[in-house]
Amino acid sequence: MALATYFFVFNEEFEAVEQYDSKFKLENASENTTKIEIIESNGLKITLEKAKNSDAWFCNKYYLTRKDAIDKVLEIAEQWRIEKPITKAGTENIKERLLQNGKQIKYYFNNQHETPEKHFYINGTPPDRKGAYMILEGAENPYVVMSPAVLGSPEIMFHTNIEKWRTHKIFGGDASYINKLSVNYPANKEKNFSIERKDNELVLLENDFCPKDKTIDKTALKTMLDKVAKLNIESFDNTYSKKEEIIKSPVYCEINIFSYEEKLSQEIKIYRMPVNDKSKMIKMPEGEKQLYDVDRFYATMNKGKDFVIIQQFAFEYLFSKTCASFFKEE
Repeated sequence: MALATYFFVFNEEFEAVEQYDSKFKLENASENTTKIEIIESNGLKITLEKAKNSDAWFCNKYYLTRKDAIDKVLEIAEQWRIEKPITKAGTENIKERLLQNGKQIKYYFNNQHETPEKHFYINGTPPDRKGAYMILEGAENPYVVMSPAVLGSPEIMFHTNIEKWRTHKIFGGDASYINKLSVNYPANKEKNFSIERKDNELVLLENDFCPKDKTIDKTALKTMLDKVAKLNIESFDNTYSKKEEIIKSPVYCEINIFSYEEKLSQEIKIYRMPVNDKSKMIKMPEGEKQLYDVDRFYATMNKGKDFVIIQQFAFEYLFSKTCASFFKEE
């Protein structure tokens, strides 16, 4: 009799669990999600939001976000499933802990950012380390929930560390999102050039240093935009103690990338990096001293909010071009 009662209650609970699975799962999250909020119990919050006219995502409005990180939290959301219910004895304690100390996660669909499509709390992992304790906003019962998209606890994927969300890419789209590229060298103006997209055609904005009576190479213009769209920084260095001193030094190169998706537009000011204990030393002419690193530069980007390190190797193609580089050899 006791065994029969056990199976009845057990099956009843799991039938409810199966029906409740869909309450956590977000169908088509990858296609429909346009905003995600993650809020710690202490109030610390980050917002991940998709740009309106591109597939780029931004963290806290300004910072371009890693595509792989966004793809992962969307994949997790599409595969939420309840691993098991929580015993009646443990329900109240776990529910209280979730609501008081849990991390809130909100998914918003299709730019409807007033009311979340899903809003739940997550906190802690069961003894077997499979899944995490979760409860939906307004629900009575918490559950152990997991997603096959991540091993162990999915909670670790929902963090508020901005640096871990950010990408090292400079531009958040492919070359088709670039309306205009302007490259200027304040101390070496003969290297300046600008490329603009007009009526879906790429044109070179000629200056005093461009060759006359030569044919522009449209393929070379496209190649340049393709290369710029793929540029990466080496690292962020926002805590560097001599940052202000570097920013006051002469700008070596200024790159302006304009996009019809305004949030993708970018201004990069590049500064020479003074030689340091990590610099590769090169042989200098007699009587001269090496002043600058030959492999790396400092730069500012994101409207001056970020101080970064870039590699000569990554920017070599751009640095090697002048206006004359975009004309066909006759």
